[in-house]
Amino acid sequence: MRRQEAALARRDILPADMKRKIPAITIGLDLGDKKHAICVLNHAGEIVEERSIRAGSESVATPGRI
Repeated sequence: MRRQEAALARRDILPADMKRKIPAITIGLDLGDKKHAICVLNHAGEIVEERSIRAGSESVATPGRI
C-alpha cells in the first residue's frame, strides 16, 4: 500500500500539463550494484508487476517481457 500512496503523492510534483494526463503505466527502476529492481504501476498507482534482474549490461539490454 505504501507504494500506491507514494505513486499518488508524486502527482503533486508534476507539471500542470502532466497532471491532466495520467500515463497508462509507470515504470520505476532501482539500479543497484548487484541487481536492478523493476516495478510497473498502472494508471491507478497499483502494482502490476515487480521483478529484479542481475546487474550488468546484458541483463539491462534484454530484461525479458514485463
